[in-house]
Amino acid sequence: MNYYTYTIYFVDGHYYHGYAKYRGESPLTDGYFGSPITHKEKWLTTMHWKEITGVYETQEAVSFAEQESIRPVFREDPFCLNVNCGGVIDPERARVGATKSGRLAGERSKINKTGVCDPVNSEKGRQTQRELGIGFCDPDFQQSELMKKNRKQNGIKSGAIAASTGQIDRARACIDKRNQSRAGRENIKKAHAKQKKPIEVTTPEGDKLWFGSLTEASTTLKIDPKQLSLAARKLIKSVKGHTASFLNRG
Repeated sequence: MNYYTYTIYFVDGHYYHGYAKYRGESPLTDGYFGSPITHKEKWLTTMHWKEITGVYETQEAVSFAEQESIRPVFREDPFCLNVNCGGVIDPERARVGATKSGRLAGERSKINKTGVCDPVNSEKGRQTQRELGIGFCDPDFQQSELMKKNRKQNGIKSGAIAASTGQIDRARACIDKRNQSRAGRENIKKAHAKQKKPIEVTTPEGDKLWFGSLTEASTTLKIDPKQLSLAARKLIKSVKGHTASFLNRG
């Protein structure tokens, strides 16, 4: 005897057909109770026992005998736990397996950037959708309740992430800095405009002098332009005995 067929019976009525190679000791005590893939938990949770149904000399013979045992009840008897009969797989198990394989393939594709996850292929697909207005770029799909709900959920999720990672605080700081910079530029423009504004200066002797700009007056009279500007704006009384006033262009 080189091979034998067996049936595993469970106390709740389920059963499983299989075959194994002779290990040099009694098949009933060799410790082999099958190698199921789909219903492994059954062997761990339900009491069962093993019965020998035949002995064979070749693998071809024992494989044929196993298939003959499974075929009449395969996909017919709900108590049969076999999901493979000579390479034919139960459709539901095949669907589950294909879904799992597809999910694993998709994950590998994402990690390795291959197939549809290749950046080049992804961009080609998006470009085609944009040109044809189909799929994700279909206007009707974009305005659907599902997309509106998804956009709202994504907004809430992105906001929560931005708040938790400090992105919002950094964005606010950036905006404040930009506004301060913009205000600084405006102040500089105003200062430059004042420098170009005509100014009248009264000397300590009472002479009135007119200049086309603050810069011209400060250079001619050798007075600090900032101090002269403060005097012209009446923020200080005078500078080096000089009083001043800005003139309107007319």
